[in-house]
Amino acid sequence: RSATAPNALAFTGPCYIGWASDVRLYEMTLALHLSAAVFAGVLAGACAQAPRAEVVRDVRYVQGGSLKQRLDLYVPARSNYPTVVFVHGGAWVMGDRGDAPNRALAKALQARGIACALVSYRLLPEAKPADQIADVAAAFAWVSRRSAQRGGDAQRVFLVGHSASGHLAALVASDPDHLARVGRTPGDVAGVVALGAPLALALPAVDLDQGPEWLRSAAQAVKAVDGALAGLDPLRTLGATMPRTLVMVGSDDYVPIK
Repeated sequence: RSATAPNALAFTGPCYIGWASDVRLYEMTLALHLSAAVFAGVLAGACAQAPRAEVVRDVRYVQGGSLKQRLDLYVPARSNYPTVVFVHGGAWVMGDRGDAPNRALAKALQARGIACALVSYRLLPEAKPADQIADVAAAFAWVSRRSAQRGGDAQRVFLVGHSASGHLAALVASDPDHLARVGRTPGDVAGVVALGAPLALALPAVDLDQGPEWLRSAAQAVKAVDGALAGLDPLRTLGATMPRTLVMVGSDDYVPIK
């Protein structure tokens, strides 16, 4: 727990949450992490199973937005359900809400009576880090405003991000200015879960000559916006308004930006 953010909770464990070549390993890791979050109380109060459910795809969360500014909404067949706004990982430069592990995660939550909004957002280097932060904030605001209309509990909308998007989720929740731009406050966020997220960036530590090709490409794109990302550390904006937060990092995680 943090003195500056009393609602923050950190968890470390021997689980790998990096990009895995084995999709099933990746699926199981994400499911395990979020299951731990449920038992930690961050998603408390949701355990009913849904025999039937609804999936609404390609929802624009920004009027006139691009194809990346869309979400898929997995709604359980129950009322008063909590909602997870899940933002995919991908080192800020890759990934999509439609990737198989993300869909599997959404279906697993839906089957347990928890709605899930899978969010895509604009990627580097075409977009800027500020654009990505704005997208995550806009997606959360869209879901938060409409949760009750679909039968959900508007007081239990959680923001969850994996890897680079755990960084973005923590930024959105820790700095009230980001949510204020979309008419929301940190008080509208029931809780934040950051899975394997780099929360303190030191970009010179990136070794472009090491790792697989996707990692080298990602590192090059991140380095191109070094100045824009360098000041975007959630640890710098932690404060009393920070929602309940669970940070989960495996001891065997490979996080290239430390």
